[in-house]
Amino acid sequence: MLTEPGVLSVVSVPEPSCGPGDVLIRMRGTGLCGSDLAVHAGHRRPPRLPWILGHEGAGRIVELGSAVSGLRTGQDVVIEPDYCCLTCAACRAGRTSACAGRAAVGLTVPGLLSDYVVAPAAFVWPVAPRLPLEDLVCVEPATVARAAMRRSGIAPGQSCLVIGAGSQGLLLCQALVDHGVTVFVQEPNEARLDRACSLGATPLPPDTDGLPCLFETSGAPGVIEQGLRRLAKPGTAVLIGMDTSPLGVSPAIWWRGRSPSSAA
Repeated sequence: MLTEPGVLSVVSVPEPSCGPGDVLIRMRGTGLCGSDLAVHAGHRRPPRLPWILGHEGAGRIVELGSAVSGLRTGQDVVIEPDYCCLTCAACRAGRTSACAGRAAVGLTVPGLLSDYVVAPAAFVWPVAPRLPLEDLVCVEPATVARAAMRRSGIAPGQSCLVIGAGSQGLLLCQALVDHGVTVFVQEPNEARLDRACSLGATPLPPDTDGLPCLFETSGAPGVIEQGLRRLAKPGTAVLIGMDTSPLGVSPAIWWRGRSPSSAA
């Protein structure tokens, strides 16, 4: 548990109880992403301390609530970490992340870095048995990558720029290459850049612009406007990285058909 900014402790807590519509899961693995690290560092404040981090996770069902059907004990599952109402206009339109009543696991409700977790059955997804654990804990960020690609409308044969080759950027590069897109990547860390290239991306040449699509995954301050200047007119920018500082982009950047979007 996060007991204060920058300090994690192993703490014994009561095993959570399973309600009628819930599933009790023994966690097998949990990933950490930039938002978790921001909470750990104190850049984002949790609702209270101590606090359980983590929203990328996989486990095995050990108990089902009395009203749960379609799942079974012993089943390997991943957890969708945005608990939304499923009834509002945004949810009915498929934009569940825009639900005003959603609970964000690890950010507004306790997270997955625990031996046992209770989750609403509607957000527990079975996976094929014996899949590697390192693959299962990447399911959530992999779906973010796919959602970003879908939201951009990018088509096979087109090109794009991905800013940032951390875990989210690499998963996005992989998805885009698999989709038949030519992927240019901008990343100052040589090891990460090499990894992106091994997945089929290409380092961004200094004179490349007029790209139809930009994906910003780093969340680093000041890089968005640089990337936007590489966009074609019209062009689409999909913002994935989370930064709490003001965007600081000139309105002129959006003139002539440049369109912002979000994968959140």
